[in-house]
Amino acid sequence: MAMNPNSSPDKSARLTRNLDIFPLEPASRSAVSVLVGIALFCDGLAIFIFVAGGFRSGSIFGLAILLAVSGMFFWFAIAQRTSSVVLSDRDLML
Repeated sequence: MAMNPNSSPDKSARLTRNLDIFPLEPASRSAVSVLVGIALFCDGLAIFIFVAGGFRSGSIFGLAILLAVSGMFFWFAIAQRTSSVVLSDRDLML
């Protein structure tokens, strides 16, 4: 059987992958409490810097950095509940 030169080969065979998903155990309540505690400490420090420093550029920069770090720790505390390892034919994703 001749193949049409204008048609592409079947891509479905290349796109089909075997996926194995392994959910990870969520962190313990004490570990999540530590993450939330660090985030709240950063928030408190940011409020202190804002009250003590006012609207100067250095205090605003410090405030932004501390709020970003605080958001990162809150995200760590929430995102760890749905983490998993996905193993396919070509890659490993965490």
